[in-house]
Amino acid sequence: MNNKMVICSLLYLIASAPCVAEIRLGSGESAIDINIDDLSSGQKLDYTDSTVSLCSSTKATVSMAFTDNPQTSGDFTVLPIGGSANGQDYTLKLQPKGGAEVDPVVKQAAYSISFNSGCHAAVHDTKLHLNFKNLGVLAAGHYESLLRVTVAGQAETIDIPVRIRNGDRVQIKNLEDLMLSDAGTEWVASNSNVCVYSSTGSYALEARSSNRGRLSPAPPDKGYYKIFWKAGSGSRQEMTDQLTSDSGELQGLAASVKLDCTASDKAEVSISMTNSEVNSLSPGVYQDTVTLTVKAI
Repeated sequence: MNNKMVICSLLYLIASAPCVAEIRLGSGESAIDINIDDLSSGQKLDYTDSTVSLCSSTKATVSMAFTDNPQTSGDFTVLPIGGSANGQDYTLKLQPKGGAEVDPVVKQAAYSISFNSGCHAAVHDTKLHLNFKNLGVLAAGHYESLLRVTVAGQAETIDIPVRIRNGDRVQIKNLEDLMLSDAGTEWVASNSNVCVYSSTGSYALEARSSNRGRLSPAPPDKGYYKIFWKAGSGSRQEMTDQLTSDSGELQGLAASVKLDCTASDKAEVSISMTNSEVNSLSPGVYQDTVTLTVKAI
């Protein structure tokens, strides 16, 4: 008798336990990805992305808030990778199925959103509409931030990447003159403080010489030197053939994704000249100009 009573009590408790709703990404995309080159002239002025939605594991009404991460003041903002330019603002509108539209969403304000069905029915998702103005005047580069959704009673936030690509941007800085000095077995010079930023994270490097890899005014067939490049933690690569042939490039080099390189991101350019090559020259001042061109890949 007691055993039967215990079993009935357990069944009753299980049957009457409330079903907790879990809010997650709906059946659409998991991120907002915008390539400005793919937009029409009209879309570059006014563009709305509606590819992301939210759904509930069960029919429920929940309280949720929205912000950007990293957090910015004012409007929702997508920030430039590398921090070199102004961000791109956007407004957010919510469109629940059968509920009141929220336009625009105020950051960090709480909104009560009703879901009429579980995540198996995409028609009942809450649509997120992100509206961007004047994308056509955005500075070249890559932009990325998170749209963060916080749900009351739900431990984990929902982070939606918002990414904008507007062409590729690349920059090289901290180049300086190199002065050869006697290192015993050869003459050398180097600069390990070169910073190469690329919005793609990689680049190709072209080296060209005013004198085809020779110091001027060295006599014909004399004054040749070697040049090397080391990108970050990568291997040291020779570029001498580029100077003498006036062609070619190094490809697939790792760049910094921030305008100000860290110590591990920095590149090194170095030159060397054999003792015999130096000794073949008459006393005097010899020089060459090397042009380094980087392009994002």
